Amino acid sequence: MSKLVKHSDLDAALWPGVDQNPVGLMVKLGCMASGLLLVISWVILVIAMGGGVIEWAGWPFVALPLFLWLVLLAGPAFFSARRGALAVLDAIAATAEAWLARAGYSIDINGDGRIGHEEIEIEPVKTEVSRPIRWNNGDGTRLLASDVPTQADPGPAAPLTRRLWELPNGARCPVETVCQFVDGIFIRGWSRETWVPKRIDRDTYEGLITLLEAGNILEGRKAGYAGRLTLANSGEARRVLGLPS
Repeated sequence: MSKLVKHSDLDAALWPGVDQNPVGLMVKLGCMASGLLLVISWVILVIAMGGGVIEWAGWPFVALPLFLWLVLLAGPAFFSARRGALAVLDAIAATAEAWLARAGYSIDINGDGRIGHEEIEIEPVKTEVSRPIRWNNGDGTRLLASDVPTQADPGPAAPLTRRLWELPNGARCPVETVCQFVDGIFIRGWSRETWVPKRIDRDTYEGLITLLEAGNILEGRKAGYAGRLTLANSGEARRVLGLPS
């Protein structure tokens, strides 16, 4: 008959010479960390006092290690222990509520608004199903979309047409160019050096400026003076010119 192997034996084989008791191991680690903090704080104080940063005194050798121990070890350990203790108490209360509920008593011990353990609702997995479509195949059956025979090639698509604007000076440009210019003058201005020839050509620029002046969007433009915009934003200018918003 094979001998049953205990988990403690396996742990002892993996970590030989290490105390497997959680409480004892925690105490040993706490003592080692406390001693390390003591040595580090004393070394820092000796260096600081020897360098003349602070005066020689005895109380910092007690105050600094105690402060570091409270902040780095005692405080986190206390809050971790508090969370663990509250979790254990809540589990005990929920178990007691469950047993009382089975006995016919509905008592909310921990005041969480529930009796017993919380029931977790699992949402069903949503799956997408290809719905059948009606297809006239002669016998009135229903086929899936993937089973529909491929249709004949409808032929080449109709050529795309672009809407061109004819500007007051006779130049023509796509409506997208007009929209970009109207939006851009509220961001980067309307000077000729900004637009020509980096973004549009000279004739298109002059036609667009004339269009703005005709719509009273730009006024007061003359030699030596760039004029000013009469509207607050490009949305208002688009509405005046009849451009898409």
